[in-house]
Amino acid sequence: MGYGNLFMLWRDYGPFEENTLRIYAAEIAFALDYIHGNNIAYRDLKMENIVLDLDGHIQIVDFGFAKKLVNGERTRTVCGTLQYMAPEIAKEKFYGREVDWWSYGVLLHILNTNSYPFPNCDVSSHIELRYDSYSTPCSEPILSDLFNKLLSVNVERRIHTFAQVKSHPFFESINWDDVALKKVHFCFNLDLEILYDKVVFHCIEVESGLDESI
Repeated sequence: MGYGNLFMLWRDYGPFEENTLRIYAAEIAFALDYIHGNNIAYRDLKMENIVLDLDGHIQIVDFGFAKKLVNGERTRTVCGTLQYMAPEIAKEKFYGREVDWWSYGVLLHILNTNSYPFPNCDVSSHIELRYDSYSTPCSEPILSDLFNKLLSVNVERRIHTFAQVKSHPFFESINWDDVALKKVHFCFNLDLEILYDKVVFHCIEVESGLDESI
């Protein structure tokens, strides 16, 4: 059976144990940093938008909600997938690229636990999220700490940069140069048959496809 995206892989093999999660988390974080380095807020990070190449490495696709933000620019458009949406978006507050790291935390939580961190996924619930709304899963302490810091409702306390992600103890064993070169080996072997049509992740293509009005 082939696997076109991360959702399909998780559906059949989830939850991911920590070593597998660590590798995918590192690749996704690296891709997010590339997007942010081009002044783009992605705003729709989720399993369905992460496809796998023939070797199992990830590519982020579907930039329909992406927005160019330069010189500290902020936006307050409500968009994205609610279950992954940062609370400040639901509250219609101004935000920047840091909202993608909240979605990243939600994504990792699902991959590891097979559940959403905030099961009440209606808009009113997101607006009312407080510091005590999140219950840490029964994961290893270091991973639980990563979840707590990525899913902090308080933006000031939240991990919101690639540098902060890289420096977290959960990624201590990761060689980031190997991640950049796609040399990291996955913890299981799969028959990875691409089910999407020539999806290529290039900055030039991303920029040309952005809708600046969103």
